[in-house]
Amino acid sequence: MSSRNVEIDVLKGIGIFSVVLGHALVQDDFPGVYTGMAHHFVYTYHMMLFVFLSGYLFRKTTISMYVYKKLKSLYLPAAVVVAVSLCLYPLWIWLGVLEKKDVFSDMASMVVRTLLLAPNGIFTGALWFVAFLFGTGLLSLVLIKIFGNHKKLLCIIVVLIGILGMCTITGLEINHVIFIKLVDIYSLTRILVAVPVFFLGIAAREKGLLQRINSWIWIPLAAVILIINQWSGQVIDIAAFQVYGKYGFYPMTILGLIFAISLGKALCHCKALTNLFSFFGKCSFWIMGFHNMVFKLVDGIAGKTNLVNTGAGGVLRLYPFSFPQLRIVYVVLGMGIPVAAVWLGKITEQWIKSYRHRRKSAKQKYEIQKKS
Repeated sequence: MSSRNVEIDVLKGIGIFSVVLGHALVQDDFPGVYTGMAHHFVYTYHMMLFVFLSGYLFRKTTISMYVYKKLKSLYLPAAVVVAVSLCLYPLWIWLGVLEKKDVFSDMASMVVRTLLLAPNGIFTGALWFVAFLFGTGLLSLVLIKIFGNHKKLLCIIVVLIGILGMCTITGLEINHVIFIKLVDIYSLTRILVAVPVFFLGIAAREKGLLQRINSWIWIPLAAVILIINQWSGQVIDIAAFQVYGKYGFYPMTILGLIFAISLGKALCHCKALTNLFSFFGKCSFWIMGFHNMVFKLVDGIAGKTNLVNTGAGGVLRLYPFSFPQLRIVYVVLGMGIPVAAVWLGKITEQWIKSYRHRRKSAKQKYEIQKKS
């Protein structure tokens, strides 16, 4: 795969589309057989695909430079998302998707958590991945710094870290113990589980593994993953500390990654789909950060306009969505509104640059005429 690699952007696009689709298919309040199958399917690979791609794009650097780059590319945008979500607090109240007692007393803690590099706002649950992705890359870099000249030892340590992650994540019960809270907000156990996948991405780049995956294999793989999911009854949900019954996590993650890579290559045969999903990939952070807010915006508008019968009070406050009959709307707008905002931002930026260039040219022309 090539320089600002369109194929990598397409894979990111597949990943973020799968995240939004998966959240629109959450089974907590509205379980269903087919929606459950689709939900469990995309959860097989969607978050680990981002970890894998982070490893694939990883380049050895200093720890200070890594921290600086991630603060700039991950944390600062996340802080913007949190700020927007808090500023929209009156809108959430007016739409009826939030109660004052739910958030108002917690706003200070949200700001504090964000300042402590664990971004947390209103309807921004997906931002847990910021600390997760940041920490996974940082730990991987530290391991490379220490053991990079001893490949076999590094491989053994990475495997042991994955085993340690599996042993700790499945026994973790979230409660109010300070240590457990710390483990949760900084995704420490999730990071241990993700490190081997990060190194798998590094190995895929070094060995050229992505080039060996065919663009048609995603079809039989999809069937295999669906069958195994149904047979096992397990699911991968790294955010909820669910890792496919522990032993199935890495095999199913690898199957899911191969499926996504193969599907990405298939999409690249069509120029329109390539352009669409590569743009999704370029907008992936903003989609990740804002799509849950879009879901609740849809809920509030549906309730205000009586588009959907809200029934008993409180239904609008279900999370991440309130109306299963609007799942397609959640996906389309959850992707579309952040993408449209990014596109408008790029158009505005280009217009400003063009305007400044015209002003500068006109000024230079005037100066030349004045001298002559």
